[in-house]
Amino acid sequence: MKSTFYKTFIVTSLLLLFSFVILGSSIAVFSYRFFIRERQGSLLDTAIEIGNIAGQNVYSGNIYISRNFEEVVRNYARLSDTYIIITNNLGEVIVTSDDISIRSLSTRLYVGEEVMRQTILNGGYNGFGTLGGLLVSEYYSVGVPVVSWSGNIVGTVFVSTTGAHLREMIFDFIRLFVSTAAAVLLLSLAWTFIAAQRMTRPLILMSSAAREFARGNFSVRVPETDRKDEIGKLASSFNNMANELQRIEERRREFIANISHELKTPMTTIGGYVDGILDGVISPEKQESYLRVVSSEVKRLNRLVSEMLELSRLESEEFSLNLETFDICEVTRIVILGLEKKITDRNLEVEVNFDDAMEVVAEKDSITRVIYNLVDNAVKYANEGTTINISILRKDKKIHFSVTDIGKPIPPEEKERIFERFHKSDRSRKSEGLGLGLYLAKNILRQHGEDIICECEGSRTTMRFTLPAAGN
Repeated sequence: MKSTFYKTFIVTSLLLLFSFVILGSSIAVFSYRFFIRERQGSLLDTAIEIGNIAGQNVYSGNIYISRNFEEVVRNYARLSDTYIIITNNLGEVIVTSDDISIRSLSTRLYVGEEVMRQTILNGGYNGFGTLGGLLVSEYYSVGVPVVSWSGNIVGTVFVSTTGAHLREMIFDFIRLFVSTAAAVLLLSLAWTFIAAQRMTRPLILMSSAAREFARGNFSVRVPETDRKDEIGKLASSFNNMANELQRIEERRREFIANISHELKTPMTTIGGYVDGILDGVISPEKQESYLRVVSSEVKRLNRLVSEMLELSRLESEEFSLNLETFDICEVTRIVILGLEKKITDRNLEVEVNFDDAMEVVAEKDSITRVIYNLVDNAVKYANEGTTINISILRKDKKIHFSVTDIGKPIPPEEKERIFERFHKSDRSRKSEGLGLGLYLAKNILRQHGEDIICECEGSRTTMRFTLPAAGN
């Protein structure tokens, strides 16, 4: 199967060739007709002038032929490069400008009857031929009747030119057109070749890059130029897709590494302590302490699995929200109570700013997870001894939730990435989880038609989101 390049080049070349053939044929026909009309007009003018002169030399109903008149006829023929024949009204030749083209002068010569009839009855004649067998070869001739002062037709005048001369003019024009058209066609084909190659080269490179993608190599890129057409946009879009695929691949590898690390550590701890208890290595009085560590690690594993299940649920095509009306303030209180030990261990204060009840329309379990993740992050990253502020306010038809902590500032380059999947804003901290908390929160709120934003002002970090208020 031929490539797109050759298909494009061949089709374009055939179209150009067909166009030039049609154009050349049209110009040839038009030129032929144009030259015939021009030559006909020139011959007709000469015939009329000779006819007028002949009409002034009529005596006793016949054209008087003098030596001066013959000389005038020959001069006209020489100047106009034509052959002139004058006949009486019966078609008998009485004057010629040149005897060479006449078959014989030994006998009386006549113009054909049909030619004479057309000339006298129709007032003129034009066409290719031998004037009824008078001429030795075909000429293009124009004839007019000779009219005397009294208005009687006393003869005819025929002005002829060789068909070869006319054809030579046409052939010269056609040769000029063909040579010019051939040069233009070659240039057009060269341009078409270059244009087709320029158009298909990015496609070939994209095809090659796609094959590399299939092999797992996402580092390949298509060279981008300053082209502003569809091919240039396609190349740019292709590279954007490649960048995204590479980033997805990096996230996949990062995810596997994170999963391996996050699961390996608690499982190793659990396995070591359980084996120690079973083997009797750990004394009975210490078993309770170690079992508490095992319980903590099991809960940690449970949170990881829960986050993974929630991520799978959010990204499922069959995902749908189970909306209900609930008090977001009550949910926030329960979350704070659940994190009380962490808050106390880090010597933090929690300042709340919300009414006794504020109802929203949302999926309760998902929003509970969002609030838990935001408050848990605030507790985790706040400086010890500082205050965490949680605010829930109603504005118009929206409930505005925000949580603010004072801690290590988020770098500007990290601010745009904290909502990405598997991203941890501070890897120097040995934080729990896979970096899915904020990603899950953003996706949950997006499913609700809302959004979450991060505001940073020095060491103060605020997370905000909105939900539709109930009763609207």
